Amino acid sequence: MEEENNTTLNFEPLDWYRARTVEQMRNDLIKQSNGDYFQDDINYIFLASGKLTIRSGEELNDQTPEGPGVKEFQMMDDDEVVKNYIERVKKYPPLVSITNKKQFFDTFLGRLDQLSNVAMSFKGKDLIYEEDGQVVAGQIQEGSIGEAETTEEFWNWYLRNAVEIQAVLKPGETQAEDYSIVNEDFYENKTMEVVTYTLEDVIEALNGSGYVDESVIEYIVPIIAYESRVNGVPFTQDAKDPTSDSWGIYQTNINTEMSSIYKVMKESGIEIPGLTETQITQLETNIVPEGKKDVRKFTEKQKVVVRDFLKNADLKTQTKIFDDMYKVKAKQIKTDKLEDVMKELYLNTTKKFYIDNQPEAVKFKDIMDREVKLYTKKKIENAYSKGNEPTIVEAPVVEAPVVEAPVSVASRDGDMELNNRLVNVYASMSKAKANAMRNGIVAE
Repeated sequence: MEEENNTTLNFEPLDWYRARTVEQMRNDLIKQSNGDYFQDDINYIFLASGKLTIRSGEELNDQTPEGPGVKEFQMMDDDEVVKNYIERVKKYPPLVSITNKKQFFDTFLGRLDQLSNVAMSFKGKDLIYEEDGQVVAGQIQEGSIGEAETTEEFWNWYLRNAVEIQAVLKPGETQAEDYSIVNEDFYENKTMEVVTYTLEDVIEALNGSGYVDESVIEYIVPIIAYESRVNGVPFTQDAKDPTSDSWGIYQTNINTEMSSIYKVMKESGIEIPGLTETQITQLETNIVPEGKKDVRKFTEKQKVVVRDFLKNADLKTQTKIFDDMYKVKAKQIKTDKLEDVMKELYLNTTKKFYIDNQPEAVKFKDIMDREVKLYTKKKIENAYSKGNEPTIVEAPVVEAPVVEAPVSVASRDGDMELNNRLVNVYASMSKAKANAMRNGIVAE
């Protein structure tokens, strides 16, 4: 193949992951139509009749593209703009060198996980939108890239997969530094104090909800830690998933875990506005009767209250929600096997940990594994030391007997009283001595 551009080996030039507004895409199409979109001194690669083809930006700019022109692009509806952008711009990436193709694929999936509102136009067909980039990542097969040894193999994979994906920014959205798509006001309050919990706090909260088995804790905690990271810090109270409406330590999704959220909010005395009787019944039972409409999902007005609750719920409250989520999911999949339930609740994280073995995720998991084992070890040691402390038994106080002086022999009644008192004294001494011998205070 022709010489590649002198570009760094990262994938910044391959900007498939860059989210754009419809108007930004429209402007790029207009520039392309005017012959000034591609950079003249850069080589670009694309498929022509199914074969890899390379042209300079100058050559591409000189070609008059077939199809719509400037006026047509100006009048196009949003979906047509996105579709044309994928076909006419995205499918002409700059030719750059990618030496570690497996690492590229891992990074590709990681960034795709962060995206939302992903538009896909495979083989020029109508657009398909997917709100969750994790779903798209799960659908894409590694294919030849996992075994790719040549540049041709890599580009054949890339031009048939990555270029047909475009994240679309809706009004009021922006793309964050981690490539996730968030509301423009999402980071307005980022300077506010962030509430985080320690590993010990989380384990104790789980223990309080019945998750006490050591192996269960060792499996659950690293997953929860990874899910609740904010700027690398795990167990953040108001953590927000950038690609879905999921919140808190356990990343509770308000669009899928409605029943569990409702139950705990009701228990906490928080009223959700506008609930109908049918909605309440379905939320309480988590059952939609056959032939009836599913009305469990919260309305936009209800979501405002639910989000505020999840953002501010303390660890104990969030753990109650997780516990119900876990039980609901176990019932749905008809198994209480820990790995299966956690996979259903946290598909992407478990996939990174145990299937894809993504380097960044595995490194984080290894750290958390060590922390959990250290916590367990210290807990066992503390319990052992307490159980082997010597028991101190206080010895009873034995008072010396007091013998009263004898009374006059002339008084028979006095002699009788003295005799009775002496008997009582010696009886007390015998009891005291017996007690002392039992406690090892004195020898027999």
